[in-house]
Amino acid sequence: MHTIGTPFLWITFSMLSIVMILSEIVLQKTKIFIKKPLKSSILFSLLWLSVVFLFSIILWFSVKKNININIANVTTLSFFSSYFLEQLLSVDNILIWFLLFRHFSIPIIYHRKVLVYGLLGATVFRIMIIFFGNWFLYKYNWILYVFGIIVLYTGVKMIFLKNNNTVILPKNRRIVWIYRILRITSELKKDKFFLWENGVFFFTPLFLVSILIELSDIIFAIDSISAVFSITTDPFIIITSNLLSIFNLRSMYFLLSFLETEINFIKYGIGFVLIFIGFKILFGKFLCISEYFYMIIIGFFLIISIFLNIFYIVKKMFFKKK
Repeated sequence: MHTIGTPFLWITFSMLSIVMILSEIVLQKTKIFIKKPLKSSILFSLLWLSVVFLFSIILWFSVKKNININIANVTTLSFFSSYFLEQLLSVDNILIWFLLFRHFSIPIIYHRKVLVYGLLGATVFRIMIIFFGNWFLYKYNWILYVFGIIVLYTGVKMIFLKNNNTVILPKNRRIVWIYRILRITSELKKDKFFLWENGVFFFTPLFLVSILIELSDIIFAIDSISAVFSITTDPFIIITSNLLSIFNLRSMYFLLSFLETEINFIKYGIGFVLIFIGFKILFGKFLCISEYFYMIIIGFFLIISIFLNIFYIVKKMFFKKK
């Protein structure tokens, strides 16, 4: 598999990620996320965004030095496109988290702990999906058309079909089997995932929520990673952009849960982007679209949808105060 990832770039990415994650874990013990949830979420969202821009600069200079400036420009654009596409495609996933926590009546003080463990699982599963997907694409080129169909269907579903965010809630028949297999306590036991009572081992609702969040991430990862494969097949770009994106999802979750607002404009923008990507994958051989134009179109739809949604939120909050 061809990749622009050098040992220097891998080490740089790993060090930046480890420093940020450790900083967040250390600050979590100070309970700053509980005392000032909104401010801390905004702060870490901005810090993660700064890390993304810093890493993109390092990436550009490294590729420019080792290859040439044209490849550096395309690679950096691919990185940004993949990162922001993954961020926006994860919005639905975040809403699922919100619904799960609310359904199980999980206090907000335990949310971040669940999401930290979910982050570790998501990192492992996404790396596996990316490597297996890249390997299949390298061995069997036709798998790209399968990705195209998945992406196209997801885009059409987001725009034209009613989105039902309750499909994975425990009342759904598809996951009732979890209750039959696992002994799950009816109430929370502080922040414990499991415990012993009278010599019997039990799981808690906190553990069940963690499992459901992990399953939801795997389901959404298939859609988002399929879309990113249309932008680039370089495993280094896919992994770094994907992981940097999900590292920031916890802060995004607390921002969205605090606002408790609609994101219809973003969904429509993402839907159009996915339809465009799907058509590009399926009919790319018959269309002459440059990489620059392709990523400009993606960026245009995403930026317009974000600004429209921000305008809608501000307008809604303004009139609410009135």
